[in-house]
Amino acid sequence: MKNEHAKVVTLITVFDAHDLVLKAFSDLNVRGYTATHVEGVGAHGQKRTGLVEAQNLSYVIVASEALAARLLAWVDDELLPRYAAIAFSTDAVAVTASALT
Repeated sequence: MKNEHAKVVTLITVFDAHDLVLKAFSDLNVRGYTATHVEGVGAHGQKRTGLVEAQNLSYVIVASEALAARLLAWVDDELLPRYAAIAFSTDAVAVTASALT
């Protein structure tokens, strides 16, 4: 195992976008991610719901700089015109068993 410079991409969007996000991850060759249901307040106000299936989702992806750029471009070009979302990346050092894509 070795340390690699990486980006952590965080994408937060509505539950209704889940299928579109998963298709994009497949198309962009995202090999792993973590998804969690989240609550909070943003540009669209506070999300108020009692159904787990209607909560916003947060996806966290550890990626190469190139993959992070492709993910953020996809959010800007494909996701934001259709759904409320925010995405950002931060620098990281990852301990990996294989190279990041």
